Amino acid sequence: MNPFEAGLTLTVIELFGDIAAKKQNLAVCLSSYLALGYSLFIFLKDKPLSLVNANWDGISNIATLVIGIQMGEQLTQKQMIGSVMISIGLFLIN
Repeated sequence: MNPFEAGLTLTVIELFGDIAAKKQNLAVCLSSYLALGYSLFIFLKDKPLSLVNANWDGISNIATLVIGIQMGEQLTQKQMIGSVMISIGLFLIN
């Protein structure tokens, strides 16, 4: 698994925890974050921290933005542009 795939996997696990926290489901939230910590521990054994984290942050930023909007959260145009710019910068590091 390359750093991008590791970042994508971490994002998916994190999203389960984030959605569970938003919906106040403590059991799913805690188990998701436990799985996230374990996955990070495994991935960083042989992958560069900076690339895994940059991919995870970039993918997570966009994914949580989309899910938040689908859950009824509203961002200003300036906030949305800022989020996209952050993600672009993180992907350029890769």
